[in-house]
Amino acid sequence: ALIVPTFLLVYGVVARHFPKVERVEIASKNLPKEFDGYRLVHISDLHVCSFNHNLKKMEKVVKKINSQEGDIILFTGDLVSNSPNELNEYQDVLSGLKGADGRRSFAI
Repeated sequence: ALIVPTFLLVYGVVARHFPKVERVEIASKNLPKEFDGYRLVHISDLHVCSFNHNLKKMEKVVKKINSQEGDIILFTGDLVSNSPNELNEYQDVLSGLKGADGRRSFAI
């Protein structure tokens, strides 16, 4: 009974250092033509405190995100675990995230 929760905990801590990239194409007749080929990069559950002050690991994640060449980057939750202060040391690294459309990335 303890094996599954332990595995899930270890996986959750380790996996965020190796971002999973999944490509999904959305087709809709209702989508304006201006969005044909528009690329969204969706990031969730980064939990920066799990990087244990290792800025090099965070730089690798940022590089992986930027390599997706998204038009916009969306954070949709759990950037921190307990406090906004967890972001303080990662601000410079995370500011390296760039969307091709030139707008600043933002958190929802």
